[in-house]
Amino acid sequence: MLARQQSLRQSSKSLRSFSAMVDRDTNTATAPTRRRVIRNGGAVVGGGLFSGCLSLNNNPEPIMDTSTNEEGGAYEACLIPTGCVSFEEPPETWIAYQYGYGDIGVALGVGDGYLATNRPENYPDEFYDELPAVSFDADSLTDINSGDKEIFFELSPDLLLMDPNNAMARFDWDRDDIRELESKVAPFFGHFNRRYGYGFQKEYEVLSLMETFEAVAELFGERDRYEAIAAVHNEVETALSDQLPPESERPEIALLGGGSDPESGEFALLSALGDGYETKQYRDLGVKDVLADVDGADPWYTTDYEGLLELDPDAIVIHWTVQMSEDEFAAEFVEPFEDHPVGSELSAVKEGRVYRGGTAEQGPIINLFQTEIAAGQLYPDEFGDEELFDRDELNEAIEGDV
Repeated sequence: MLARQQSLRQSSKSLRSFSAMVDRDTNTATAPTRRRVIRNGGAVVGGGLFSGCLSLNNNPEPIMDTSTNEEGGAYEACLIPTGCVSFEEPPETWIAYQYGYGDIGVALGVGDGYLATNRPENYPDEFYDELPAVSFDADSLTDINSGDKEIFFELSPDLLLMDPNNAMARFDWDRDDIRELESKVAPFFGHFNRRYGYGFQKEYEVLSLMETFEAVAELFGERDRYEAIAAVHNEVETALSDQLPPESERPEIALLGGGSDPESGEFALLSALGDGYETKQYRDLGVKDVLADVDGADPWYTTDYEGLLELDPDAIVIHWTVQMSEDEFAAEFVEPFEDHPVGSELSAVKEGRVYRGGTAEQGPIINLFQTEIAAGQLYPDEFGDEELFDRDELNEAIEGDV
C-alpha cells in the first residue's frame, strides 16, 4: 500500500470524458456464443432492475487527484482518485455517501464523527448488535440523498469521505461544485469501490476493501486498529481456504440485483466475482459465477426466465435482501419462482437454494458477518451455523484494545 501511495503522488490529472455507463460487448463474430444464445432467448430489460445503481444525473469529466491540502501533516494518506490528503490532527467529523465507508469509520472507532450519509434509514447497522464496542446509531445521521450542497456547508465536516466522481454522478454536481466544497468545506478522500461500469471507473482500478480500509486508517491515525481487524479477516480467509471443498464441488451462483422482479420475469444479474468490496464474500468463498462464460456481462446482464433457465445456476442469491425477513423474502422472491412454469424448473428453485444476499455496501465489520452468512448458505455441510470469526477478538480490535 505504501508503494501504491508513493505512485499516487506522481499520478497525472486525467480529464478524459465519461464514456458509456456500462460496457457492452460488440463482438460481431459469426460463431454463436453463449451470450448470443441466451440473449436471443430472453429480453434485455430496463434500468429499473438495477435499483437506480446505473442512473447518472450528468456525465462530467472524471476527476483525479483533487486534494487541496498541502502535504506534510502528521496524518496523511493517499487514495485514488483523490490523491494525498493530510491533517495536523485526525479529522473529527466526516461525511460518507457510501455505507462501506461508514462501516470503515465505525471499525476505526471514529463513528461518533460520522455526520451524514445517503438514506441513513437503509444503513445495515443491525450487524453491530453483537459488538458491545459499537454504539453507532444510523438514525442520528443526516440524509444527503438530495445532493443539496447547503447540507454540507451547514454540517461543516473536517472530511468528505467519498469519491468526487461518484458525487458528480449521483448528484447534479459538476467540477465547480467539487472545487467549491473542497475550498470552503473539506477535502474529498474516497474511492468508488463497486464495479458498475461507470465511465469514470475506466480511469482507475477498483481497489479492494482492505486497501481502502488501510488508507482511511492511516488518515485517521488508527493503524493499530486496522492491523488488528485485518488479522481477523486473514484468519477467516485462512479458515475458508482450509475448509472449502474442491473447486469442482463448489456451487455456480447467479447474483441477482435486488430490483429483479420474479413476478414479471425480469432479471438483472451482477458478476459475483467482480472486483471491489461489493462481492468480496463470494470471491473469498471461491464460488463459480454463472456469468463467467457470458460475453459482455461485466458488470451487469439482463434476461428473463428462459434466459435464466439457460444459465441454470446451482444457487440464486438476491443482492441487497439480507435485511428482509424470511417471510418477506419468500413472498417477494421465492414463491414467484416456485409458481412460475419456467422458474419452477430452475435447479436452484427445485433444491430450495434461493437465498437472501448481502448488502453491496460493506466495510470490514459488515463483510465479516455477510461472509459468515453466505458461507452457511452456500456450503451448509462445511460451515452450517458455524461462526467464522471470534466476536470477542473483533470487539477488542474495534475498542482499540490491541
